[in-house]
Amino acid sequence: MRGGIWYRFLQHIKSHIFGYLLLLAVLILGLSLGLAASSGLEQGESGQITIFVDSLLRQLPDDGIDKMVEFKNSLLFNGALLFLLWLCGLSIIGFPLALGLLFYKGYSIGFCIGVLLGYKTLPGFIVVILAILPQHLIILPVLLMGAMETINFSRYLLQPLRNGGKSLSRVFSRYSSRFLLLLLGVALGAWLQGYLAPFLLKTFFTIV
Repeated sequence: MRGGIWYRFLQHIKSHIFGYLLLLAVLILGLSLGLAASSGLEQGESGQITIFVDSLLRQLPDDGIDKMVEFKNSLLFNGALLFLLWLCGLSIIGFPLALGLLFYKGYSIGFCIGVLLGYKTLPGFIVVILAILPQHLIILPVLLMGAMETINFSRYLLQPLRNGGKSLSRVFSRYSSRFLLLLLGVALGAWLQGYLAPFLLKTFFTIV
C-alpha cells in the first residue's frame, strides 16, 4: 500500500539519508573508541570485571537476575537519553547536542562489548550476542530516529515563522508525538533486555 506506514518510513529514510549516515558515523565512532578504551584497562580492573561476569553467569541457572530491575534500569537509562534528545530539539544548538548523545551511547556500548570480549573470549562473545545485541537492534534505530527528529525540529526553529505561532504549535505537537511513539520502541528494547536476554543466556549456559 503506497500510503502505508512502511512506505512512509522508507520515504522518511530516503529523504534524510545523508543525515542518518552522519548520525550512524558518529555512533560507530563512539562504539570504536569505547572498544579501544576497554583494551586499556589495567590488569587489576580486568580481574575485577572477570569476577563480576563469573558471578553473573552463576546466577543464571537459579534465576538470580531480577528481570524487573533490569527492565526498569534499561527503560530509565534509554528513556532518559530519548528525553534529552527531545529537549535538545527545543534548542537552536540541538544538532551538536544530539551528536554528543549518540556518541555517548555508542561509546558506552563499545566499552561494554570490549570488556565482555576480553572476558574468556568465547563466553564473552556469547554474552554479547545474547545479552547485548537483541535490545540494541531496537534501541539504536530508535535513538537514531530520535536524533534525526531533534535535528529537524532544531532547524525548523532557525527558520522564520512565516505562519505564526499556531504553525509552531502544530509542528511542536507532531514532534512530541513522534517521541512518544519512539518511547514505545525504547520500552520494547528494555523488555528484551530485562526478560528475553536473561532467558537466552540461561538457556545457552544451561545447555552447555
